[in-house]
Amino acid sequence: MTLSWLGIVHVVLAPLAFGCVIARWAAPRGDRLFVLAFAQLAGTLALALLEFAWLAARLDVAAFRFVPLPVAAIAWFATRRAIARSGDEAPLDPSSHGPGASRAARVTLAIAVTLACVFVAHFALAGSETLVMIGDEANIWAGKAKAIWVENGFNAGLGERLRSDFTLQHQDYPLLNPLLQVFTFANAGGIVHVGNRIPIFACVVALVLLVASSVRRAAGSWAAAIAVLLVAGCHGIVEECENAAADGLVALGLLAVLECAARARSDVRWWRGVGIALAFLAWSKNEGTMLAVCAVVALGLDAATRGPLRGALRVAATAIPAAALVLLQWGFNFAAGVRNDLIGNPDAPPFLERVVAQAWDHAPKVARAAYERGVLDPLQTNWIVLAFVVLALFLPRIAWRHARTATIALALGMLGFVVVYLGTSRDIDWHLRWSIDRILFQLTPACALAAATIARGAFDGKPRP
Repeated sequence: MTLSWLGIVHVVLAPLAFGCVIARWAAPRGDRLFVLAFAQLAGTLALALLEFAWLAARLDVAAFRFVPLPVAAIAWFATRRAIARSGDEAPLDPSSHGPGASRAARVTLAIAVTLACVFVAHFALAGSETLVMIGDEANIWAGKAKAIWVENGFNAGLGERLRSDFTLQHQDYPLLNPLLQVFTFANAGGIVHVGNRIPIFACVVALVLLVASSVRRAAGSWAAAIAVLLVAGCHGIVEECENAAADGLVALGLLAVLECAARARSDVRWWRGVGIALAFLAWSKNEGTMLAVCAVVALGLDAATRGPLRGALRVAATAIPAAALVLLQWGFNFAAGVRNDLIGNPDAPPFLERVVAQAWDHAPKVARAAYERGVLDPLQTNWIVLAFVVLALFLPRIAWRHARTATIALALGMLGFVVVYLGTSRDIDWHLRWSIDRILFQLTPACALAAATIARGAFDGKPRP
């Protein structure tokens, strides 16, 4: 079974159709790169939520392929007049390249973005030479999607299949990625083993565009051109393009949260984008859920320095969609009878007890793995994560003034990953070998934005809007 050309077009356009509707409301004065990237993120989330509701209603899985575009069209016409009346819709930002950007800078950025998209397309095509049959993409994400398809949705047999199928791992992981793959199955009329990577690949393309847009806003077009090529050329994104795992979704969600939060400093309407990106991040993967919590804490601490009560209320309200999705996932896991193997492993001591007992042995191994992969292997992240860490440590005042939310969120996220490694119930060497590269990739695009912001702040005392 394969996707037809029409099916491929539908798989790509359906999320963008939803995203265009949402972006008109949640992305005021966004530049073209940002709007396209944010539309992919928001539309992907909307499509998955609609599919979840469809399956929860016990409707036929295959018939869902006829639903997204009509619903998106209805939403477009329903919101068009309301948005026009409210005056919330704004034109694209004409100064997206920054004040004083030369023609050479604009052309260079356009070439860099084009090359980066060509890179990721090449990597995706190379990955398409193999089937989704092994590794995490098969045992976690595609496996869960296939279980949903075979059981025709959220029917009684799904929980039993998730619990009993020995090929499935991490059955508690969020549903965003599997639901996207189920959508490709519906368009093909059966399970596919290559085309189910397409929705994930589309989000990696959106990640490249968002890196260009966010760094351009923070540090100008020249810096954006460098950043987008470094991110697109790192080994982490190469690996992500070649499989249907969810690490690209995590990276996209985290970067979108931090970028929308930075834009919200000059226009409160961007908090809508923060809320959508937080929900996307929280539903992407368990690591994404943890990073979403770190981002909410960072947003709260930043808001406390500006207006404690009003800021706290705004952050709390913004986090409601993400919290609702986490509760929804927990409800699904409870109904299916699956649990997290890190926190709920019945064959191991409690998590906090493991952290204390294993810290002395695990901490040096975690530090060594991070050093080897993040420093000694420059191609893994092209030293982007290292650049952020060095700049934040040596220019703490500038980081606090210009990139406070991003710095706090990334620092908490890194600390959270260390705690997970300290408390893991698996062999620490095995765990590090198969996860440290993915974690570094999840952080790389957000570190590129934070590093560019701090570096710009060192030369320019005024924060860019």
